[in-house]
Amino acid sequence: ESAIDALASNPTVTLGSNTTFPTNSILQLKHYSRGTSYSDSSIGSSWTNIPSFEVAITPSSASNKILVIANFRAGNNGTTSHNGLNFQFRRDIANAGYNNVGNQLQSNSKDNYGYCITHVMTLIDSPNTTSEIEYTVGYADIRAATGGSIFIGSIDTGIENAYESVIMAMELKA
Repeated sequence: ESAIDALASNPTVTLGSNTTFPTNSILQLKHYSRGTSYSDSSIGSSWTNIPSFEVAITPSSASNKILVIANFRAGNNGTTSHNGLNFQFRRDIANAGYNNVGNQLQSNSKDNYGYCITHVMTLIDSPNTTSEIEYTVGYADIRAATGGSIFIGSIDTGIENAYESVIMAMELKA
């Protein structure tokens, strides 16, 4: 049996301990999907994590970076333009508590028709650790002007299905 035939029937490659990868190679990928809707009728000015929407990754080297991508649908039913509703990545290293990382995403997600709007967030993080890191997305009404409720996945399941929300973390070689 040739090496090509063996690889076709058993596509497993074992790398040696001295294998090196080019800079920015993806060393590992973790992801989490949430298929159910969530709502909160008391949006406050302090940050709240979207429940059951987090991903954990443990970097193999403290110098490596983590690329985080979140794709979720969100909306609300308040009476204002909702220009105070923000989303932000939140990070917890070694269960020490969540902190905001990266830029805030301002969401003008009021929709009188009862639909959610797709949001995509990205972050290249330099956590400088080999401890486990948990990433999630938080939300807050930073201007206390939003009112109404926030919805993740769908606003009215009679109008639209609950859309899958996905969060991914990828370790990138430094």
